[in-house]
Amino acid sequence: MFYRFNMKNLSIPKWVDGEDNFMKLYKEFKESLLNGNALKFLKEKIFDPNNVQYTDYYDFLEVINPKDNKVYLFLDYDFDDLYEWDDPDLILIDILEYAAEKIDESIEKNKEFELEQYRAYIIGKNGILVLYYNTYFYEYEILCFTNKKRMCELDEYAFTKFLKGLTKNGIIKNN
Repeated sequence: MFYRFNMKNLSIPKWVDGEDNFMKLYKEFKESLLNGNALKFLKEKIFDPNNVQYTDYYDFLEVINPKDNKVYLFLDYDFDDLYEWDDPDLILIDILEYAAEKIDESIEKNKEFELEQYRAYIIGKNGILVLYYNTYFYEYEILCFTNKKRMCELDEYAFTKFLKGLTKNGIIKNN
């Protein structure tokens, strides 16, 4: 149930405009996680400056990307380090249930999209996960943006992967 992202090119996306801006952005992101403002951070520091069209449903953000015909949800779920748990699968099941509930809410609002068109980014205090429905196995799968140690923990490396993922999926244009 628990997998890792493996992206080869981890250069900072062009839209971030350099390493200094990246470090500032990362620091603000970490502060937003501590304050429980991850969605506000996404809106003000990433989506609005990059003209990303999104819908704010208060407890999650929704981005519909017509280019890949997918719906991306951004959720703030208060989970800490997955490795501190005796059984990480228990917290992953909680995260999966929460994200699946939000996907169901979005499906009710956007009746033209099917379950397999949804991706949910779940942002916790020390990790970013992605949930999607695997049509081959007919089940949800959870991926994690891993750090350099290949652990599901948030650092500059994992944050770069997250930003690259937003760019790769066409949510943010890499100008």
